[in-house]
Amino acid sequence: MRRWTLLGAFTAAAAVIALAVPADAAVTSVLVLTLHEERVQLLVDDRALRTLRPGERSPEGVTVLLATPYATTLLVDGEQVVLRLGERNDAGVTLFADRDRLFRTRVFVNGVAATGIIDTGATVVRISRPLAAGLGIDYMSGRRAKLTTVVGQVPGFLVTLRTVRIGAIELVDVPGVVADTDAPDFDEVLIGASFLSRVQLDQRGNRLTLSPPR
Repeated sequence: MRRWTLLGAFTAAAAVIALAVPADAAVTSVLVLTLHEERVQLLVDDRALRTLRPGERSPEGVTVLLATPYATTLLVDGEQVVLRLGERNDAGVTLFADRDRLFRTRVFVNGVAATGIIDTGATVVRISRPLAAGLGIDYMSGRRAKLTTVVGQVPGFLVTLRTVRIGAIELVDVPGVVADTDAPDFDEVLIGASFLSRVQLDQRGNRLTLSPPR
């Protein structure tokens, strides 16, 4: 069966199943790993791998109400939630390292989508000059800076990004830098400490989870 990995808009009606959940029960965490036609694969409580079809319930009490190639509707701890690929019910985002051991993700800078790379060694969020121009950022008025990169020093401009969003995590007024170059090495957004220091990070092997600030 074909595996789907594209995110998309999703709207669906589903029956609500009432379950009794003790008031002091711990919240069950669910991460969507894969989406197939009429089947989903979930990681429950960061330890149990479950493959379920609509109507099936995991031993942890997670019920799949509806499954599509774009999203799944679940019943978790008595609450209905719609999740897409890579999303969690706790508003966090889980990423898996690529073959080059880098964590890539879809990032929205000032509302515009781009490919981002998590870089804990970077000080700020770095974007390319073409992306900055497309966003209408007046980077030329920013303070000049020298960027130390794997390809050597590159001139840049310090700016403030109105919003930076990964999944459901959105931060405002994020310090950034515009690399003053058209080199393809800078096409991806480098997500550095000016964003990462304001969220919670949990890395376990090739899995990295970003959670909203407390």
